[in-house]
Amino acid sequence: FTLTIQPGVTVLLNGGVSITINGRILAEGAADARIRFARKEPASAWSRILIQNSPSESRFAYCDIDGAASTGNITARHRPKARWNLSIMAS
Repeated sequence: FTLTIQPGVTVLLNGGVSITINGRILAEGAADARIRFARKEPASAWSRILIQNSPSESRFAYCDIDGAASTGNITARHRPKARWNLSIMAS
């Protein structure tokens, strides 16, 4: 299973929500079309992105992570390889 998020997309998450990917994620934005993971409601943080059971590489490029919980924003389990190019913002 591969979850692909296109450049320029904003993923809005409700408070306490996690994204669990049983496979890999390809979130590859561009310098002029970044991907943003952000809270939907300003008062409550979302939890994390969990990648597990992935036999293939996951990639985050030109992504902004905003409004997530303070620890464990992106967690990878079961030996997936990953490449990151992230901007993590404090809100």
